[in-house]
Amino acid sequence: MIWCALIMALSQPESAMSVIASAVPEREATFKVVLSSGGGQEFFAGIRVDGVWAGRNDTSWKPTENLELVPDVPGNAPPVRVLARNVQSVVYEAPVMRRERWLKYWQDMGYVLYGDGPQARLVFAEDLPYAERARGMAAAAAARQRDEMVSLLRSLNWSDPTVPASGGNRGLPWQVYAAAGVAAIGMVMAAYAFYRWRQES
Repeated sequence: MIWCALIMALSQPESAMSVIASAVPEREATFKVVLSSGGGQEFFAGIRVDGVWAGRNDTSWKPTENLELVPDVPGNAPPVRVLARNVQSVVYEAPVMRRERWLKYWQDMGYVLYGDGPQARLVFAEDLPYAERARGMAAAAAARQRDEMVSLLRSLNWSDPTVPASGGNRGLPWQVYAAAGVAAIGMVMAAYAFYRWRQES
């Protein structure tokens, strides 16, 4: 259990950059908003009413209700507080469209999405060759450790009799403890190689 916790801690992507990096949580709805006093200029924001995030269907407010518009932009932009009657239009933005908008922003900033699935992260385009090299080195190190572990386990003589423990009870073969120690060391080294790859990329 301790080894598993250590490996999980080492493998956390500390340098990973989230695609959506605004004050609006990724799970909350965002909207394309146009204010009456904004000259028709639209912007994207999450909407809070009395401190509660609005959902995709929560767009029917009384004219005198106070809305807190939280801009869906990088960083922590200050919210805009307006009365509902001052909102000219509000249109729900689907999560896939929101993600595409953010990816377009990062692309314009010189970043690319590297990897697949939950492990995908943003990498500066100029650093991509280094990320590829580091990933290959980490994979090779993990494979080497795995092969060494397999070779050692095969070389152990499992036919040796166990040594009786005190009190007449028979203990586990010493090979079990040796194999467990080697396996734990190999897992930690593989996790460390993965951690170093994350740091270098």
